[in-house]
Amino acid sequence: MRSIKKYLLSFIAFQFSILQGCALSSPIKGPGYRESALSSQIDDHQMVIVAVTNARLDKSAQAKDFRSRSADIYKNIEENDGYIGGSVRFKLFSNELWTLTVWRDRGTLTKFLDSRRHADAMYMTYESMTEFRHFNFEVAYKDRPRDWAGVDERLKQVPFQKGGKL
Repeated sequence: MRSIKKYLLSFIAFQFSILQGCALSSPIKGPGYRESALSSQIDDHQMVIVAVTNARLDKSAQAKDFRSRSADIYKNIEENDGYIGGSVRFKLFSNELWTLTVWRDRGTLTKFLDSRRHADAMYMTYESMTEFRHFNFEVAYKDRPRDWAGVDERLKQVPFQKGGKL
């Protein structure tokens, strides 16, 4: 009986250690990833902007607020002119998360970043970020990301910045 308990505890600990490194992401989706008025207006060779953010959060109430504000922004993101698609990803048992968005052009990305909803969310939650990194790049519409694999390779090249006080 004792060896069965020991085995079960070892098995559970092993499973937990595997899950600890797992990142879950929503599919990359949006009006530019399905038949829509937007997707029919964009030529396959038109350059679009991919924006990526990776944040590590502290364990404060503000960090929980950051996650809920991120979900709120993502839930309503299709209201933004020029939004093609995106995904949110988080690591299990961790305070790390990522966002990926694709935009028609740099102007529509800037308009979103300057929007009241995004600015308020950043102001209210910036202090909960212990580290963050972000970057954007241009790619032909036909080559827009379908998953995180290629984006992760680019992200590895971007150093973290310290978060905290504004």
